[in-house]
Amino acid sequence: MKCRFFLLICLFSFSTAFAQKSVIDSLKKELAKAPADKKIDIYQAIIIKLWLNHPDTAMIYAKEAVAFAKGIDGRTQAIATRLMGGVFYYQVKYDSAIKCNYIALRLAEDSRDTALISNTINNLGLAFYRLGSYPEALQYLLRALSLKLRIKQTYGMVQTLNNVGLVYNELKQYNKARDFFNQAIDLSKQLKDDDGLVYSLNNFALTYINENKLNEAEPYYKEAQQVGLGIENAVWESATFSGLGKIALARNQLKEAKKYFDISFKMGQAINEYSVMAENYASYSKIYEKSGRFDSARYYLIKSLRIARQIGARDRIVSDYKAMTDLFLGLKKFDSAYFYQSKFIYKFKKRKPCQN
Repeated sequence: MKCRFFLLICLFSFSTAFAQKSVIDSLKKELAKAPADKKIDIYQAIIIKLWLNHPDTAMIYAKEAVAFAKGIDGRTQAIATRLMGGVFYYQVKYDSAIKCNYIALRLAEDSRDTALISNTINNLGLAFYRLGSYPEALQYLLRALSLKLRIKQTYGMVQTLNNVGLVYNELKQYNKARDFFNQAIDLSKQLKDDDGLVYSLNNFALTYINENKLNEAEPYYKEAQQVGLGIENAVWESATFSGLGKIALARNQLKEAKKYFDISFKMGQAINEYSVMAENYASYSKIYEKSGRFDSARYYLIKSLRIARQIGARDRIVSDYKAMTDLFLGLKKFDSAYFYQSKFIYKFKKRKPCQN
């Protein structure tokens, strides 16, 4: 069984890398011969293709795009700056993403491009969401959604609907979150956007996971798993397998859970997606805790925490501190539990709106 899944990951990684390299090579050739007024569109295509799975490479092109745009008009500068903000987001540098998008928003407003304004506002909202600043996130995301509806813009609509749903999910308003995720699912199917569909199905299922409604969550993850066979999106596919692992873990099916977490981890590792790796390390810790192997549970929590600190993933840090507190309380090591509890409380209080 392990060999079969290892082969699946190897084939996935190889086919994804090969297909993506082919597309990027084709776009680079287009970029070299494109006239000046078309170059920013090709830069955008290259960066969007790279930023999810290869953000460091995407940043090289984002810097090129910003340098190129300086000699063009304000709208082109807005696009380039927004793209750089997007790359910072996928590098888990949310403060930098916000700063870039504020600049891009000013440039977009000066050029009176409503579509560009809505996309930039959406990105601001998403970055604030990742920082745990939910009022600001909701303010920007609902404004972006309103603009997109007014101008009937389908580009980015699936993502914006998901982003609004994610904020409501964090606010524990699960029915409201599912309403937005359901709209995103329907629109993804209408647009034949399988990437968006996997993302939306994962998010819909997540609301049920948070309510401990495992039977309701499972069909959405299973559907996402099937749709994922036809796409090349390691981040969102890894989330599908992580979700299936959480269901198995909650059912105390520990071997099944580890199998799913292994697939998710390998997918994240293949593209250096550290947030995925950190989450799966935390999941491994829960498996070992349930198995009574507390030293191993602590070991994997420390690995998760180390990555979370490295990438500045505040929500993951908070979650890991809480898990470490609970682990030591279960072992009746109250001094250690108090140590991590104090860190958890401090970090939780620090989840405030970003100041720029």
